[in-house]
Amino acid sequence: MSKPVIIHEGLTYEYLVPGLFVLILGGAVCFFSSVPGCIILITGILLMLLSTGIEVDAEGEKMRKYKSILRLKFGTWESLKNTVTVELKYNANAVKISGLFVTQPVGLTSIFPNPGASAKTFDLYLADDTGEEKLVNQFLKIGLALKTLKALEQIPHLKIINHFEAMLKVQRKDRR
Repeated sequence: MSKPVIIHEGLTYEYLVPGLFVLILGGAVCFFSSVPGCIILITGILLMLLSTGIEVDAEGEKMRKYKSILRLKFGTWESLKNTVTVELKYNANAVKISGLFVTQPVGLTSIFPNPGASAKTFDLYLADDTGEEKLVNQFLKIGLALKTLKALEQIPHLKIINHFEAMLKVQRKDRR
């Protein structure tokens, strides 16, 4: 029996803000009662240290997105037996920030341009035999997305489509 391939994303800080609130609450409770306060403090620290990743079990034809605290992994396994295609898509969203809370001096927009914000993700989709598509993960690093695709290639019946690589080929071809 082969071991599942683990693609560890690391600390994603998904629960950083709730962890900070729990940490502050634990500090306040520590003044009144040390034991419950310490337990709440430790819970807040553990929330902030939560990491995520993906496990692919090619032999069992299943995968899961997990959350991990101190090497304990939590997440439900999803069967890939009805999955037909796996697609990796590049997603770039750019947004101009406007409104009351923009920190831009009035009348100085040419000196202080609004840079806006952008989020670039590599989205992994699974499509089953009914054609229903499901977003599994949004990777911030292409290396982790490619490692996941490589692990999923070990499952024979899956068709892997890498839209990002196809986009890069077109861009390289246009440069010449």
